[in-house]
Amino acid sequence: MTLRNDKLFGLEVNNLFSDIKDKDASLLALNLSPKDLDIIRGSSETVSQTDFVTVSGLDVPAYKTIDRLYRDSIQYTEVLSNSSGFDQILRGNLTVNGRISSNSIRFKFVNGSGSSATIKFGDVSTSRASSWNSTDSPVLDTSPISYGSRVGILTGGQLQFSGNASGIRLKTSYTPEEKEFDSEIPTSKIEFNINGQTVSLFAMKGIPLIFRGFFRNLTATIKRDNIGSIKPSWRIEDVLDPNKKIDYRNQSSSLIRYNSSTGKERFIKYYYNPNNVTSIKIRGAGISNIPESVLTNLNSLDLLSNQLKEFPNLTILTPNLEILNLEDNPFVLSRNSDERKLNQNIANKIPSSVTSITLGRCFNGSTEQNIFNGIDFPNLTNFNLSRNFRRNQPNYHSSDDNQNPAQLPNVGNTVTSYNVRNQGFTAFGTTGMGSSQRNCQDLSELKSLDLYNNRQLSDSSFTINSSFIEKINIGATFLPIPDLRNKLNIKEFEYNYNDLTGIGSSVIADDGTGSFKLSGCPELESIRAYGSELNGILPKFENEKLSYLDFRFTRIEGQTGVNCISADTFQFIPKIRYILIDSRYWGVNTSINENAFAFNADLYYFWFRTYGKTTGKFPSLASCPNIEYIIAYSNSFDGNMPNFSVNQFINYINLSSNNFSGAIPAFNDKLKLRYLFLQNNQFNSLNSFTGLNRLLYFYVYNNNISGTIPDFSGCPNLVRLYLYNNNFSTYFSGSFVTLTSIKSILLQNNNLTSTEINNIIRDLFDNYENFNRSGVVVNLVDNSPPTGDEVIDKLNFLKNIAGWSITTD
Repeated sequence: MTLRNDKLFGLEVNNLFSDIKDKDASLLALNLSPKDLDIIRGSSETVSQTDFVTVSGLDVPAYKTIDRLYRDSIQYTEVLSNSSGFDQILRGNLTVNGRISSNSIRFKFVNGSGSSATIKFGDVSTSRASSWNSTDSPVLDTSPISYGSRVGILTGGQLQFSGNASGIRLKTSYTPEEKEFDSEIPTSKIEFNINGQTVSLFAMKGIPLIFRGFFRNLTATIKRDNIGSIKPSWRIEDVLDPNKKIDYRNQSSSLIRYNSSTGKERFIKYYYNPNNVTSIKIRGAGISNIPESVLTNLNSLDLLSNQLKEFPNLTILTPNLEILNLEDNPFVLSRNSDERKLNQNIANKIPSSVTSITLGRCFNGSTEQNIFNGIDFPNLTNFNLSRNFRRNQPNYHSSDDNQNPAQLPNVGNTVTSYNVRNQGFTAFGTTGMGSSQRNCQDLSELKSLDLYNNRQLSDSSFTINSSFIEKINIGATFLPIPDLRNKLNIKEFEYNYNDLTGIGSSVIADDGTGSFKLSGCPELESIRAYGSELNGILPKFENEKLSYLDFRFTRIEGQTGVNCISADTFQFIPKIRYILIDSRYWGVNTSINENAFAFNADLYYFWFRTYGKTTGKFPSLASCPNIEYIIAYSNSFDGNMPNFSVNQFINYINLSSNNFSGAIPAFNDKLKLRYLFLQNNQFNSLNSFTGLNRLLYFYVYNNNISGTIPDFSGCPNLVRLYLYNNNFSTYFSGSFVTLTSIKSILLQNNNLTSTEINNIIRDLFDNYENFNRSGVVVNLVDNSPPTGDEVIDKLNFLKNIAGWSITTD
């Protein structure tokens, strides 16, 4: 066949590969728009970056547009939203095509050149608040100059104007405010010499103190030294509408509370002589700036959880400050890149008078070592960089380019409390010469140490040198249990979730003596090691004030010999209230001595699980009249179950998954008993309960109980009754009638006859009649079926009308 087309433009794939005579249709068949191709028609062989800008249809490079910046940074939404705005400088460069409109633009510039060049801030402004200008139009040589910022004249200096013009040449654009509150009193006296005569003027400086924040509700406390009978006043004022304000006049209390339905940017104004202010506490108010007034006598500043981004120079503003808490302020977003980390620049702004520093959740990355030394901060006793997880606050200290590993800051030897919990420190600093630069291990006056959840923190030789130590928390680290023998003041030791394995996490000293690492500590009150790798043989405790012992989910091992817990294990800790032991590594298959708890009258909570290891009879708790919780499931206790007759306050019993046999005790008149879990044992009979008015859950499934389902009318508030997988053959009529709180009755897989099933259904119907409600679940499967029209009708009513779920064969 001869092709007659003089030009072949393409093939239509979807139409049997037929010829396409039209060139545009041919391109469209290949998903190429002719209009798009026209853009690159005539392009040169060498393609430049600008050519791609042209192809994209943009008149500016895509990489310089805000839209591109946003799309490339969408995964960093939070960081991007905090990286620029009206109240902080843009990080990076911004290309503006066209005009940008603003009252003022603040910028950085290089001042000078070469090695002497410095970075300074400047601004271009049309606002009188930040520029020198005149309100006259036209502006003449004689026009007065208005200013909005402070003007200072050096001692001996002069302010001069050229020309011979007279009249006012200098004035402020601030509008004077009329005195409104009694507490607006003169704070300063100014003397002038006019024509040889001394004239005194009184001035009010620093009134009011003004904080700018964003909040809906507010609780603020400012304490002061009283000026006679004069009382302070407060004002909460909308930033955008000064007419919207609430005044708190002549307040006797140091505290005010403000509540609104909406969050807005508001001023907090406090009217009182700033020299008399001694303490400021304003938390969670979105404060973005603080007053620039000098507060000479302020000794406590607490602005936790606000929005301060620029670290204030407190050496000037609060020269005698003692307690500083600026936790959870995003100083990491400072305009000054040299103040985004905890370094010497920050320390230089903190007065040497401070005794307590709290700066957690403020900075990221490494901390500069030795900036809180004992020479610069000779009075420092409390050092706190802790970070909690109650708020979505990502700032934490960890290793970065400036420091690897991330070292814990050294402090002066005056520090008694050192807290850096929930950070990312990995190592200890090196103690310097003398007492001014010590790591926390070497602080001789240390009373409280909290290193919790510094996950990679490790030191195989970790120790505590202080003889005054009272509290230690090294949980969720890789630190070993230090030798704390004969630390006479220690009260609390916490090791929860510690991940260190091996000999370092043993409770037994590694010196061949077999001594407990916390022996000889008479003030010890609690040992907590939940979910840790703590190991070693359960020691015999002699800490007479010990009240809380938690070895749950650890590798603790039972004692060797006849008993895994000997009679004298707890003999010398009479104040113990919590004994909590849970270990898959118990090791020995022996019993607890029957008299192991004979000296523990204050015992309140007993948790013991060894995953089938512990055998023999359950120990006596007859000497523990105050016990309320007994949790000892998944062991191998056998014989008869105790009736706990003297334990009248018992609330919770879980002895499931053991080898108990015989009859289940009656548990009569246990007025506080709410939960009774006895499933997965070998019980063979069940007695009636009386006087268990608060019992909610009763589980005895998977036993060998035969005979009659007893009367449960003595448990009127029962919610769940699980009797399945037993050998019950009869039912005590009326047992379920008064259970008006019942939600679930499970009786499947027993030997109940149709007669007994019929009686149960009749009682359930009467139960519904006594207290109408839906949602009750009853399982009667694997018993004989119900019979008789009357019973079937009641069953159908409960299922179809009352909304109960009843399952039968």
